[in-house]
Amino acid sequence: MTKADLVERVAEVGPRLTKKDCGLVVEAFLASVQDALARGEGIEIRGFGTFKVRHRKGPHGPQPPNRGAGRGSTP
Repeated sequence: MTKADLVERVAEVGPRLTKKDCGLVVEAFLASVQDALARGEGIEIRGFGTFKVRHRKGPHGPQPPNRGAGRGSTP
C-alpha cells in the first residue's frame, strides 16, 4: 500500500473531507511517527501494532565478492 492508497482509503471513510485534507492528515500522522522514532521513542497503536527502532550489530565475517562486477558495461 502506498501513501496515495492510504489517502484514498481515508477519503472513502471520511466523505466530508477532501483528498487534499486527507493527504494532510496522513502526512501529519506519518511525520509524527517518524519524529517519535527518530527521538528513540516507541509507538504503540492499540489494535494495530507497536514500532520501535532496533539497533543491530553489523554482519561479521568477510564481505562476499561482487559477482555482478562488469555486467552491463560496454567493452
